[in-house]
Amino acid sequence: MLCSRIARALLGASPLYTLNTSIFRLCRAQDTARMASLSSSLQWYSNLTSVKQLAYSTIKITNGADIERLYPLLLSYANNSTRANSLREVIVDTYSWPSHYSIFYDTDDPVLLPQESGEGLDAKRANRRYVDHDAHSFLERHVTSLGLEDHLTGLIVEALAWKKQHWLGHVPDDTRDFDDRETAFAAAALVVLFSLCENLSVLRIDSFPAVTKEYLLRNNYGQINRPALRRLETVEFFKEEPLDSRLYETVDFLEYFRIFGRLPTMSILIMEGVFDHEVVDLVFPGTTNIRRIQLSHIEISGWTLSMIIRAPKVLEELRISTCGLWALDPGMFDMPCKTIGKSLLQHRSTLRILDLDVSFGHGEDRSREELLDQFLAQSVEVYLNLDKESSDIPFWLDDIPDDRPYGSTIGSLHDFNAMTHLSIGISALLGPPYEIQEPPFRLVDALPPNLEYLCLYGYVKGEIGKLDVHVEEFMQHKESRFPQLVEVQGVDKTIMGIANFYAGYDRLDEEDLWKWPEKEWKWIEAY
Repeated sequence: MLCSRIARALLGASPLYTLNTSIFRLCRAQDTARMASLSSSLQWYSNLTSVKQLAYSTIKITNGADIERLYPLLLSYANNSTRANSLREVIVDTYSWPSHYSIFYDTDDPVLLPQESGEGLDAKRANRRYVDHDAHSFLERHVTSLGLEDHLTGLIVEALAWKKQHWLGHVPDDTRDFDDRETAFAAAALVVLFSLCENLSVLRIDSFPAVTKEYLLRNNYGQINRPALRRLETVEFFKEEPLDSRLYETVDFLEYFRIFGRLPTMSILIMEGVFDHEVVDLVFPGTTNIRRIQLSHIEISGWTLSMIIRAPKVLEELRISTCGLWALDPGMFDMPCKTIGKSLLQHRSTLRILDLDVSFGHGEDRSREELLDQFLAQSVEVYLNLDKESSDIPFWLDDIPDDRPYGSTIGSLHDFNAMTHLSIGISALLGPPYEIQEPPFRLVDALPPNLEYLCLYGYVKGEIGKLDVHVEEFMQHKESRFPQLVEVQGVDKTIMGIANFYAGYDRLDEEDLWKWPEKEWKWIEAY
């Protein structure tokens, strides 16, 4: 699996003459072993035509064996909508799908020849030649009825037709394009799944094939005949296995808002172990339905985080933590306190939970503004313009007048009346410890009045006198000023937090880095 992804990365990043044939020999050997895992699914294939066909609450599409299960699953959905409506969760890791590095096969080396592809698998698949043609025709009619552009519809129908021929054993002996065809089918199958499974509520996905992304965008902006994912609540960036567990995975944070943000029940976005490499999508403030955002162990610019914070119509929960892995370009991002604090003001009446465990900076973040301002003025991109038309909030923070002093802080949170849980670095509230100038407010005056829980990251009692004065004053008056406050952390005992713990993370030894969680993902039957 990992080698398939290394090979794909090499194809995108290395000149052809620099590639070592031994890499692809190793990858092909591992892919052969991966295909051997199909044997565990053979009994499932043999049960395809049995009286009882299984319904699933969770499916994963993370390797070739999973992709092979999709076509008969879709046929069963065509025959019985109850099975489709049993599906609640879909897990997708496209980097583990069959890759397209077959152009490097050496026909004189049997190790590098395609293994277990196309007709080579026919003999192993029980009932391989059985296809419910009526069910397949239903799928084609269903895709046609979605109201997509002819080109997109044609790609999906063509991928389904190829898979039908493959399932029947009619795929030609020359299978050099097998991986590309299989991947195209998987992307098309996702469209059919999303459009048929009305009760899908959780989607874990790493990236979006072009066909799938275009469908999801049109669906999000109400530009198809049969709206889908009307019950989707949670979307999570998902990696079954990172390409390099020491490094952040690349992601366009805002892409997820553009693809899912307008869906009626969409409320939770979760990501971890990713970094803000390049912003391709933009989102106008107050245009998405996402209410809860959880981004952990990430690297992100203040500008992008500001856009994420301002994108929701209503934000109820925000949990952000930075650092933990090696960065290819350490120090490329800054996180100005004022940028984040001013962005949060949009949600002062709704934000209940705020956890900012980040490495803040204390300057201005204008690195992208001139370029993006020009882009916005010239853009004819249809979805961006739809966002612009539905937003009544200024795109640039500078166009919103300051209503409070900031200094080198995040600003006072005294009017965040809905907030009950706050976890934040002491320097975000009171400025950097090396700064001589006093913050523009007292700590006790800057906290939300209805707090029930408070955690101060990075405060070391007795280390810096000016911070001690603020904290002691708060502790003396907390019962009268914050009657609902029942728990305070980080005062008597220091809580460093993730960002402080991994300070200087680019110099950490490998064994000290954050570890990706190990989880077992599998198909789960619906009961």
